[in-house]
Amino acid sequence: PTATTTSAATTAAAVGPLLIPGPGVGASKATSCDDLWSTSIMPQIDKIVACTLTLCQDKVPDRPNSHELFGYDFMVSDSKGKPKVWLLECNSCPARDYSTPVTCALVKQMMEDTAKVVVDLPKNPEGPTGEWKLLKDFDFAKRRCSLAR
Repeated sequence: PTATTTSAATTAAAVGPLLIPGPGVGASKATSCDDLWSTSIMPQIDKIVACTLTLCQDKVPDRPNSHELFGYDFMVSDSKGKPKVWLLECNSCPARDYSTPVTCALVKQMMEDTAKVVVDLPKNPEGPTGEWKLLKDFDFAKRRCSLAR
């Protein structure tokens, strides 16, 4: 399975290597929140996306040269002074319309970056993926997919 996202709120997935986005389109890379993002929020999102894809992989047919896009909606709350990520829903056909100025920028970037992953990455595995990052080190065999905390 492949997972990709454009923000903490929206994640997409396609068949192939597991990919998930960085801080998101337009996110500041020099804020004090970066530490919480990289040390707490993104690892939780990575685990949730990987586990949901692992748990449903037998239900998604393998079709060569095709891709599936999933949209993940998350909420972040405070739990004992640390952020806790909650999966609200996963959509098999997420909206990709320009309904707001925020979604306009996110969807445009997601579509451009998806082309890099789907078209360019197979030809050049070390090539740029835009905001997508490859979860190379996610060891599905060693990770427990229990989402209970």
